[in-house]
Amino acid sequence: MKEQLELYKKWAPDTSLWTQWAKPVVFMNLNTKPTCRAINISNVQWTSYADNRLLIVDLAEGNSIKEGLGLAKKGYRPVPLFNGVPGEGRTAVSMKGIVNGLRYGGFILEETPLKVEANPVFLLDSNRFKGAKVGPGIFDNRWCVVLQDMPSASYLKKQGIKEIIVRTDEFQKDLKYILYHYHKEGIIIYLCDKKGNKQIQKIAKPKNVSIFYRFLLLLGLARNAAGGFGMSIPEASSGGGGYRAG
Repeated sequence: MKEQLELYKKWAPDTSLWTQWAKPVVFMNLNTKPTCRAINISNVQWTSYADNRLLIVDLAEGNSIKEGLGLAKKGYRPVPLFNGVPGEGRTAVSMKGIVNGLRYGGFILEETPLKVEANPVFLLDSNRFKGAKVGPGIFDNRWCVVLQDMPSASYLKKQGIKEIIVRTDEFQKDLKYILYHYHKEGIIIYLCDKKGNKQIQKIAKPKNVSIFYRFLLLLGLARNAAGGFGMSIPEASSGGGGYRAG
């Protein structure tokens, strides 16, 4: 546990303004061994550092970490928001790239001087609820991001944030709901696709807030007792009351 905590502190130092939003779930469940000895950092060309800018990188698996580390070289503080348990065996969402990225990215961050007041780049996995078909014998570690997982619009504005660039090809439903709340408070939202093309986005008001949360409920995400999302779906022959989403 000491090793996991030390790694978490490399990504979420006490001195950072944004550490309170970093998710410890993956770090506290790093039981799987890394499958590589290093990672390649992305050579980021699509943005530069700006005092009024916050970034969100929502790419598949470990690609968000590679991009986040590249952005750290430009002065941004990477903040991991991954909230699924890595798990063992067959998992709904593969997290090998995330595990590798967090392990070796910690060493890179140690050698990357970042200002205490550095603006954040929040890291998400675009496969978070697009994993393999869920069924008996699968460790269901699908997850989502909700309003409470990110700073409020008032907090961002207090820190001088006036624009958000989201690095992804399309907004996921959960993130789009959060972006709407930023948009309605006057924060400018950009979408930057994988080719580096940026365009201002108008985020429409959700027709019904309850529909969004019903979507999450029907998704059947499995809460883990230790925090985050992750639960083994029992085999049909194992008896008991069967799998219950929630």
